[in-house]
Amino acid sequence: MCTVNHDKLMTIIGRTIKDGDVISIVRKYLVSGIMIDDEYCDSIVGTGGLTTSI
Repeated sequence: MCTVNHDKLMTIIGRTIKDGDVISIVRKYLVSGIMIDDEYCDSIVGTGGLTTSI
């Protein structure tokens, strides 16, 4: 399982990407949460597949 601190990842992304809209979309994707056994869980760490998407 991949665990990535969202704040640290956003800091790194913010150094390269200057478009606020793109940064906002990435942040929303990270915190969108996950479903486990039909139950919603907040996403605090991890990438939700984001690292394979970038």
